[in-house]
Amino acid sequence: HAWCKSCVVNIHQHLPFPQLEIWSGACYLDISLCKLGFVWFLGHGGEPCPGN
Repeated sequence: HAWCKSCVVNIHQHLPFPQLEIWSGACYLDISLCKLGFVWFLGHGGEPCPGN
């Protein structure tokens, strides 16, 4: 499937380890969720730390 960046992050937020690819206009390139702006919060029920 070809999805926009925010859809990819939403779809993979609970499956953070797949190998993702992004179309460069000429070919597919490897990309991580981190490079797409995803931050995985550990603890606090998946929410940002309330102490920050």
